[in-house]
Amino acid sequence: MGKLIILMTDFGLDDWFVGTMKGVIKRIYPEAEVIDLCHNIPPGDIQSGALTLLFSYKYFPSGTVFCSVVDPGVGTERKALVATDREYLFTAPDNGLLGLIAERSEVWEAYCIENKELILPVQSHTFHGRDIFAPASAYLAKGIPPSAFGTQIERFVSLSLPEPQKAGNIITGEVIYIDKFGNLITNILPALTLSGYNFESIKLTVGDTTIQGISTTFSDVQKGEPLMYIGSTGYLEIGINGGNAAQHWGLAVGSPVVIHTSEVD
Repeated sequence: MGKLIILMTDFGLDDWFVGTMKGVIKRIYPEAEVIDLCHNIPPGDIQSGALTLLFSYKYFPSGTVFCSVVDPGVGTERKALVATDREYLFTAPDNGLLGLIAERSEVWEAYCIENKELILPVQSHTFHGRDIFAPASAYLAKGIPPSAFGTQIERFVSLSLPEPQKAGNIITGEVIYIDKFGNLITNILPALTLSGYNFESIKLTVGDTTIQGISTTFSDVQKGEPLMYIGSTGYLEIGINGGNAAQHWGLAVGSPVVIHTSEVD
C-alpha cells in the first residue's frame, strides 16, 4: 500500500475536477492511497477550508500528504506551496489555507513550487488543482523532499481566528463554521475562555434565544429545543436537537453570540 494522500477542495463532486486530480496522482504514483476528506467547502471560503484541515489532520497517520485546494486567486501571482510540520506534508495555495495549522506548529517549513519537473508540463490558469497541487502531492508521497520543489520562504499568508472579547461577565464570540446539520461552531474554547466559571449557570444568547448551561449531548434537551455543548473540535457549539440551528435563527459565519458568566460557587 502506498502513502496516503488526502484531498480537500471546494470543487464538489458534480464535475470532473476531483476525479481528474486523482487520475494525475495515480499516473505519477500508482501505489498512492487517495482519501477524500471533503469537497463541499463553500466556494472560495478559505477559513472553512483552514478549519476543516485543522480539525482533522492529526487523526491521520504520520507522513500523510494533504492536497488542499480552495483557491479563489487561482491564476494570479499568489504562490503555490509545499509545507511540512515535520510530521505531515501539505500542498496548497499561499492564501491562508494552511495558516491555522502553521500558527499552531512548533516547526513549520514552506517552499514555493517552482521545480517544473514536479508539476505537469502545461498549466492552465484555472485548474492548478490538477496541474500543480495533485502532481506535487504525488511526488511528495513518493518521497521527494519539500526542499526539492523550490525556494524556502519565511513569510506566507497567515490566518487567525477572531478572538472572543470579554467585558466584565460578558463574553462576545462569533460563529466560525456551520456544519452540514446546521450546528454553529463558535470561536469560544471553553477549556480556555470559560475556565473558572460555573458551566451550569452560563447563559448564551443567540438570535432572540437564551440558552442556560452547557449540555453534554443532544439528548440532554427535548427534541426541537436548543442547546450549547462542547463539540468534538473542543469549541463551544450551538445546536437544536433534531433541527437546524443556522436556519432556525438565520445565522451565518460571523454572526455574534453572547455569553453571560458567573464564578464557580
